[in-house]
Amino acid sequence: MGKLDDHHIEELQLAARKEYTTHNEDSSLFRKTEGTHRVGEVTVDFDDLVRTFGMPRRIDNTFDGTYYQWDIEFGDGSIATVYDYNMKAPCYDDMEWHIGGKSHDAALLVVLAIIRGAFPTLKQSNS
Repeated sequence: MGKLDDHHIEELQLAARKEYTTHNEDSSLFRKTEGTHRVGEVTVDFDDLVRTFGMPRRIDNTFDGTYYQWDIEFGDGSIATVYDYNMKAPCYDDMEWHIGGKSHDAALLVVLAIIRGAFPTLKQSNS
């Protein structure tokens, strides 16, 4: 991933501030996740993900060890997934979750949304 310029960072911040939709609001969102691949990881608690994106879809895929997944569409149209991978059983502690998307922007948007979910009173400084 190359260096982000200031303009691109501002676009991502704006997209992260816009509302996003998850599979909880749009059950057909999983269709838009086709073609996504791992673009990052985030270490976070299961409860923080639920607080940010709502309840996950239960996958129970014993083939690749995926039990939970969130499907997310951001305000700029970016598609992301957050999922556990290669697990022997579902986990609820701090752990490394995979972030899927069609670009690395998806990983940045997910992390920004989690930060905003964990710190809802956090305001961006204009200075």
